[in-house]
Amino acid sequence: MGRAPKGAYAGGWTRDVIRAGPDVSDKALHKWGQSEVGFMDIIRNFTKPGDVILDPTMGSGTTGVAAVRLGRRFVGIDVDEEAYRISTARIAAAVDEQIAADPKTRRHRTQE
Repeated sequence: MGRAPKGAYAGGWTRDVIRAGPDVSDKALHKWGQSEVGFMDIIRNFTKPGDVILDPTMGSGTTGVAAVRLGRRFVGIDVDEEAYRISTARIAAAVDEQIAADPKTRRHRTQE
């Protein structure tokens, strides 16, 4: 067989199903809260360790927590002061957990 026709996509395919499991949404912290497991799946599929993740409507910080746990850098924005307070506390706790996993280097360990 030859090469793909000009203009044909030759890269890898990403599945369109997110496996978040039952009852794992983040609604207790924010009315639009999402599944941390689901966002870890999205981040794993579309980024590489060290990439920067931007969430301009970060709510309770689920995307930031998932990004930290997977070794990505994170920038989050929200206009709701309470949501911002909750998200920064959650993301800081995730960073502390990752650092505690490897205290000698003071660097976080990813879950990949």
